[in-house]
Amino acid sequence: MKRLAKRIAKNFRIYSLLFVFFILFAVVLYRFYILQIEKNTNILSVQAQEILVRGKIFFQDKTGSRIIVAYNKDFPLIYAVPNEIKDPLGAASQLAQTLKIDEEYLKKILSKKDDQYEIVLRKSGKEQIEAVKKLNIQGIYTGEELMRYAPFDDLASQLLGFVGPSSEDEKLKGRYGTEAFYNNELSRGDIDLVLTIDRNIQTRSEEILKKLIERFSAKGGSIIIEEPKTGKILAMTSLPNFNINEYNKFSLESFSNPVTQAV
Repeated sequence: MKRLAKRIAKNFRIYSLLFVFFILFAVVLYRFYILQIEKNTNILSVQAQEILVRGKIFFQDKTGSRIIVAYNKDFPLIYAVPNEIKDPLGAASQLAQTLKIDEEYLKKILSKKDDQYEIVLRKSGKEQIEAVKKLNIQGIYTGEELMRYAPFDDLASQLLGFVGPSSEDEKLKGRYGTEAFYNNELSRGDIDLVLTIDRNIQTRSEEILKKLIERFSAKGGSIIIEEPKTGKILAMTSLPNFNINEYNKFSLESFSNPVTQAV
């Protein structure tokens, strides 16, 4: 009986110890879930409200082959989780000096104590990403964000428009041009848009118009090229234009299409 009692007591201690380890392990897993999975879910849910899928836009050539002129692409992103930042003002100062961006803007977004996601810098460069990593500021992270990309920069920029936020609406959506006019269709993600614009004719018309503007010292100009038999618009050019991928560096006047909006 004594041996049996000792064995039971020994087994009880072992099982009790295992139970304690199990509880501790469960707590660790739960904390991991809260800090990692839930935080990432919150971030992804914010991004999902903006732009995760969007149809492509194509031009053509004389053979009918499609040439992509607007699509989604991953860009480097620097973002903040303000409720993790212990010294918002200090972090804002460091980031402003490193990234060469407005310190007051950073103070504003980093001081939101209950906020879990704020964008510090979109489309950041590799050097900026590395510099931020070296700062090692708690609550400041780097990642990627799906954004709209135009491989030909300023080609037919006023015709195409761009995707981005506005001062009234932070949601990423089509602004100006085709991106705005067909925003609902393109936002479905499974619908692509094929325009009648011939990439080669469009390119050549912009080259010719640029030379004419320089020759006559004009403020700007427009060219429309139409296929007589079908009425298809093969080129729609207006200058001065803007770089779609860096639209935030241009004035609002650059975005309007004079051919359709200045008649």
